[in-house]
Amino acid sequence: MALSKESHSVYEFGPFRLDPSERLLMRDGQPVQLAPKVFETLTALIENRGRLVDKDQLMSILWPDTFVEEATLARNISDLRKALGESTREHRFIETVPKRGYRFIATVKQLQGEGIALMVEKHIRSRIITEEEEQTNANWEAAQPIRSDALNESVGKNRITRWKVNPIFLVVFLLLVGLIGALLYFWNSKPKDAESVAAIRLLAVLPFKPISAERRDEHLELGMAETLITKLSSISRIVVRSTSSVRKYSGLDQDPIAAGRELKVESVLEGGIQRVGDKIRVTARLVRVEDGQSLWADTFDERFTDILAVQDSICEQVVNALTVKLSGDERMLLTKRYTENIEAYQLYLKGRYHWNKRTREGYKKAIEYLSEAIEKDKNYAQAYAGLADCYNVLSSYGVLSPSESFAKGKVAATRALELDADLAESQTAAAYIRYQYDRDFAGAESQFKRAIELNPNYAHAHHWYALQLMGMGRTDEAIREIKRAQELDPLSLVINVGVGWVLYHAREYDQAIEELRKVIDLDPTFARGYWAIEEPYEQKGMYEEALAALSKARQLDDSPILLALLGHAYAVMGKKNEAQKILDQLEEKSKQTYVDSYFIAQIYAALGQPNRAFTELESAYEHRSSWLVWLKVEPKFDRLRSDSRFRDLIGRVGLSP
Repeated sequence: MALSKESHSVYEFGPFRLDPSERLLMRDGQPVQLAPKVFETLTALIENRGRLVDKDQLMSILWPDTFVEEATLARNISDLRKALGESTREHRFIETVPKRGYRFIATVKQLQGEGIALMVEKHIRSRIITEEEEQTNANWEAAQPIRSDALNESVGKNRITRWKVNPIFLVVFLLLVGLIGALLYFWNSKPKDAESVAAIRLLAVLPFKPISAERRDEHLELGMAETLITKLSSISRIVVRSTSSVRKYSGLDQDPIAAGRELKVESVLEGGIQRVGDKIRVTARLVRVEDGQSLWADTFDERFTDILAVQDSICEQVVNALTVKLSGDERMLLTKRYTENIEAYQLYLKGRYHWNKRTREGYKKAIEYLSEAIEKDKNYAQAYAGLADCYNVLSSYGVLSPSESFAKGKVAATRALELDADLAESQTAAAYIRYQYDRDFAGAESQFKRAIELNPNYAHAHHWYALQLMGMGRTDEAIREIKRAQELDPLSLVINVGVGWVLYHAREYDQAIEELRKVIDLDPTFARGYWAIEEPYEQKGMYEEALAALSKARQLDDSPILLALLGHAYAVMGKKNEAQKILDQLEEKSKQTYVDSYFIAQIYAALGQPNRAFTELESAYEHRSSWLVWLKVEPKFDRLRSDSRFRDLIGRVGLSP
C-alpha cells in the first residue's frame, strides 16, 4: 500500500481543520502549534484515514533519507495525541495497532474549491480583525504613560494624531524601552535556562534500544549504557544510576520520562544503537525529566571499530549540555579507555551483562566471557576487576569453596590493581577479599574508603563497606553506608537485599521485612530476596511465611545453603526429625560439592547441641568460610554467646567481642 498524495484539500474532523498546503491546523478557528514532523505525521495519517499505516511505511514518509528508531515515531504520535486532546485511554482520532502501526479512525470531511476559499477567507478575516484589535490595544497602552489625560479628548477623534510629542524625546524613549526589553529578555530567559540545566545532577543512562526491532543485541545495548555510566560516574558533581538499576528499562516501549521519575533523577540519557556489518549507527538524546525537554541530541554513523570514540563524544557533549565544569583529572577520566581491543570490549560487555543478573548461573557465564576478554587483552584492568567480583561471591552462593574462589579472585584483583590502582572497581574487589577471606578488617576498611574516594558514585563500594561495618557491630555507620548505596542505586536488587540484610543483623526485623518485600515486588524471580526475607520472618516467629519464602527460593536456586536454612527453620519450630533429615542430606551433598559448615552449625545450635555446633564452627574457621565475618552479630548464634568458646572464636576471626 503506497501512501497517497492527494490534491490540495482541507480536512475537517471534530473541532479541527487541517490545511496541509498551508501547514495549518486549527481548532475552533484558533491555530494549533505542531512541530514540523508531528504535522507531517498527522497529514500522512489523515490522507490514509481508515487504513492501517505500517510503522515502516510511516517512517519512510517522514524520514525518507534518515535512519531513525521507532521510539522517535512513538514520540511523534504521543505529541500528536496531546495536541488533539486525546487521553491515554480514549483514542478518538488515532488507533494503535500493536506491533504494526497506526490508523486514523475519526470521521473526516474533505473540503475543496469554495469550501477551502471560505475557510481561508474566514481565517484571514479573523486574523486581520485580531491583529487590528491587538494594534489598537497596543497603541492605547503605549499612549498611557505619555498622555494620562488622553481620556478627556473628544470621542471619535484619533488620539494619536492629536498628541504633540517632541520627536527627540520619543526616539530616546523608544530606545530606552527597547534596551530595557532586551535586558529583561536575556535576564529572564537565558540565565534561567542555564540555571535550570546547571541544577541537573542526578542522571540515568538507559539501555540503548535497537534502531530496528528485528536486530537486537542486548549485550551491546546494555553494554553501551554501562560504559557511559562508568565514564560519567567519574565526575563528582553528577550522580549516575548504576547498570543494575537501569537494566529493567530495556523494553522497546519504555517511556524515558516515566523511567526517570521512577529512578528519581533529573535527566535521562536515552538512545538507539544498530550494528550492520562493520558499520554502526548510534542516536543519543538527553532529556529533562521535569518537562520532557530535549537538552541535547545527536546521531553518529561510524565504523564499529570507532565505537569507543563515539562513547567519548557522547560523554563530552552530555557534560557540556549539563554545563558541568570539569577538573583536569575528571576530563582525563571521561575519555579514558581501558582497552583499544574491540573484541575484548564486546566480551567484557557480555561478562558484565551476566554478572548483573546476580545469579549463580549468571556468575558462571560472566567468568567465561571476562576470561575471554582478558585473553584478547592481557592489560584490561576492568575485565580483571570484573573477574575478581565474580569469584569473590561464589563461595557465598555455595558454588566453590572459599579457598578456591578467593584464591582466583585475589589473582584477578591483584592484577587489576597492578594495571590501574586508580580504578574504583579494582580497589573494591581487593577490599572485599581482605574483608571476607583475609579478615584484615583495618586494611579492608582503608581500601573501601579509597575506592569511594576514587568514585563516590560507585554504589557497590558503599554496599560492601556497609556489610563489613555491620559485621563489626558498627550498626549506625553500616545503616548510613547501605542507605547511601541505596540512594545511588535505588532499584538494584542486590543492594536492596543488602539494606534488608543490615537491618536484620541490627535486629530491626520489621524494617528488614519491609525492605525485602520491596525487593520481591521489584523482581519475584530473584531468589536472594526470598532467602533474605526468610530470616527476619523466622526471628519474629512467622514460621509459615518463612517456610513459604524458602520454598520459593529453592524453586529458583538449588544452593545447599537454602537447604541448610530449611533445616534451621525446622529446628527452631521444634521439628527435630525433619531437621535431622536435612542434616543427613547435607552430609551426602558435601561428598559431591562444597557445603559451608557455618550453616550446619546454625542447625545444631537451634537443636540445642552446642558441642556439635562448635565442631562445625571450627570446621568453618579452618576452611575460611566467608560467612564467619557475621559471627558477632548473627541472631541465630545467640544461644552460644555466653560460651567462652564462642568469644574465643570471635577473637580469632579478628572481631572484638
